[in-house]
Amino acid sequence: MEEVGGSVLTGLPPTAMSSGSLEQIEARLDVPVKPKTNGAEPDVADLAIADLAIVGLPEFVRRYWFGRWQWIAPRVHLRPITLPVPSKTRVFLLRSGPGTRMLEHSHTGIEMTCVLKGVFSHEGGHFGPGDFDLGDETVNHRPVVDAREECVCLVAMVGDLRLSGLIGRIVQPFVRL
Repeated sequence: MEEVGGSVLTGLPPTAMSSGSLEQIEARLDVPVKPKTNGAEPDVADLAIADLAIVGLPEFVRRYWFGRWQWIAPRVHLRPITLPVPSKTRVFLLRSGPGTRMLEHSHTGIEMTCVLKGVFSHEGGHFGPGDFDLGDETVNHRPVVDAREECVCLVAMVGDLRLSGLIGRIVQPFVRL
């Protein structure tokens, strides 16, 4: 789709921009993006602009609305990020305590993880601040957070986790990441 879109744009004749267009765009860069929610405004009590204290959180992500931190498992918390338009993609911050061992799992879709703070490892490698990890239905892994500090990741995911093992099968009905 990107290639088709690029071809269409390349084939269009150049058009002059209006006077002040660049300044108008730059002025909008610091304005928080409000999510579109079927005509209803989100409950502001449940949403907040991202904490500036989150180390490594890209500036453009800070403009989105964030839900509250939610307990997922011992030493694991999730903070949903509300996208400006409804989507099958879920985006969230995942914070895991030092030494946390996640359950072994695979995915029914794609998961893209960017480490903002800390370190985690699994069978596919070792990931630190600024690193990306890509998982899909072919990847089965068990991430482990380094014992020295918590790990905070920005995650975009389409599909669900598919937990492995006996404990995974027992808790699967209760886990929705």
